Amino acid sequence: MAQPYAIPTTETRTRAQSIFFTKVFSWMAIGLGITGVLAFVVANAGIRPSNGLLMILTFAQLGMVLGISFGINRISATVATGLFIAYSALMGIWLSYVFVYYSLGTITAAFFVTGGTFFAMALIGWVTKRDLTGFGGFLMMALIGLVIASIVGIFWNFPGRTFIVMYVGLFIFLGLTIYEVWALKRGAEGAIAAGGEFEQKAAIMGALALYINFINIFIRILALFGSNR
Repeated sequence: MAQPYAIPTTETRTRAQSIFFTKVFSWMAIGLGITGVLAFVVANAGIRPSNGLLMILTFAQLGMVLGISFGINRISATVATGLFIAYSALMGIWLSYVFVYYSLGTITAAFFVTGGTFFAMALIGWVTKRDLTGFGGFLMMALIGLVIASIVGIFWNFPGRTFIVMYVGLFIFLGLTIYEVWALKRGAEGAIAAGGEFEQKAAIMGALALYINFINIFIRILALFGSNR
């Protein structure tokens, strides 16, 4: 006699979400740790990345994110994990300027404010009962506009550039944090049920998305603090 399909209960769903988010936030923390340590080491070694190198790093990171995002179904979980670690390392080199231009006190304060703000946005995404699909689509379109404005701004300092990149960008990444936690929560049960490669790749993709949000929120909050050395 065929066995009936198991109907997911609130308890099993909550357990799956807990397991999945532990993996996501663990990888995100590893990425942030790699970035922070490498940024500190590069800055204290007296290495000052040139504007040309920073531009190369920027496009390399963008290419890496696109590669992971669009190639996730064709690469192994090991490769995806390696690319995430490499991306975190490149970001550390790119962010080394932070320790050159800002005091340690300002960096520390900005980090904790970012952490608190990120947690608040993540909590909203976790508890909301609304369907945020439309909200996420709007934010992705806004993000594309922000990326275009940022690239154009490298070559042309157009009026309103700072406002768009800094202030509008801050709200975009705050909104994306809400949306992506909501989306990850919805997909957690399926990822855990699939297990293996799929689960690991889903966790890496989630960690990458939240890591990018955190870094971008941090950069903008640090700039708002504006206490240079």
